[in-house]
Amino acid sequence: MEVIDVTIDKMSAYGPGSENRPGLQKAIRVAQTQNAAILVLRVDRLSRWLPTVAYLHDRGIRVYAVDLGYVGRTRLREEVLKAQAESDAKSKAQVASQALVRLREAKKRRGRLSREQQRRGVTSNLVRRDRNIRLAAEHFNRLPDARSMTHKERAASLNMAGILLLTSIRTGMSVTWDRNSMRKRWPQIQDEIARLSGDDPYTPGP
Repeated sequence: MEVIDVTIDKMSAYGPGSENRPGLQKAIRVAQTQNAAILVLRVDRLSRWLPTVAYLHDRGIRVYAVDLGYVGRTRLREEVLKAQAESDAKSKAQVASQALVRLREAKKRRGRLSREQQRRGVTSNLVRRDRNIRLAAEHFNRLPDARSMTHKERAASLNMAGILLLTSIRTGMSVTWDRNSMRKRWPQIQDEIARLSGDDPYTPGP
């Protein structure tokens, strides 16, 4: 078999439009004008896209492969279909791999954002807690009879003074004090009163 011309394609033999790559188009023109066949190392180097088989057949192109010899239309179809299936699998695996990378990166971004939000949340909680304790302690430090009050009375005293229990730094939302919220915070309020007055903490009230 005499070799008339040699062409090399850098473009992919897989996917729509792959039959239009320059190297293959040149080989087709030479084969048609010289009444020659196309010789390839392997069929998958010629095409990995099934529609190319009909494209070559319609133009009367004969195909030979180094590893197979003459490749008729049926065999060419089988070999191209097999090559396309392999390329399809690689393409799907690549898409899945890229999607996994994007998912991992998104999770990392969400994780970093979540940690930042948690840090801000902890800071806001500390500021809110300290504000509630400080204002309550300043109020009771001015009341000589605060030690003898019940938790319910202390809560009412704060509410009447307009000192509400802040529940959200971000929204500024506040609620009224009640017996339970006072009982929960009273030990900390006592410690703050002692700090303000320089005395020992109050003995817990009823």
